[in-house]
Amino acid sequence: MSQPEWFNKPPQTEHPTPPHQDNFYFNLTPPNVASIWLALDPVDEENGCLRYSPGSHHKGIRPHNRTSVLGFSQGIADYGPQDQANEVAVHLQPGDAVVHHGEVIHRADPNRSSQRHRRAFAMVFEGVSCRVDEEGRQRYQESLQSQHQNMGLETSAT
Repeated sequence: MSQPEWFNKPPQTEHPTPPHQDNFYFNLTPPNVASIWLALDPVDEENGCLRYSPGSHHKGIRPHNRTSVLGFSQGIADYGPQDQANEVAVHLQPGDAVVHHGEVIHRADPNRSSQRHRRAFAMVFEGVSCRVDEEGRQRYQESLQSQHQNMGLETSAT
């Protein structure tokens, strides 16, 4: 396991989770990486369930651009109505889990519930053959640093 992640989408959260591919951030090659997303609360459309684009992991990484969502520096630039029409919404109960490949496109809507959280714990697993694509990682870090500078945030070299 390379990294645990904690997600909390409180009631009436305004921002969606933009469509993205985890390996855009991870930059692993070969892309033998999977995330296990474990629901800690009931998850449905009202509180921002995950939405997947089936088969998208077979098509490679799509271009990502800056987003305005805190915690998501980059999202898929050209995600449109055709993509949304093919999505599968995943409803989960506490203790249920979903596993997705690092290059599958996924997103979530805002939490429109007035009272319910959408909390989850995720674990990311990398295959033993995975290596960081240093050129890809450098491009991502440079993009992130430029984005932070444009926002007036202090940056440091990586």
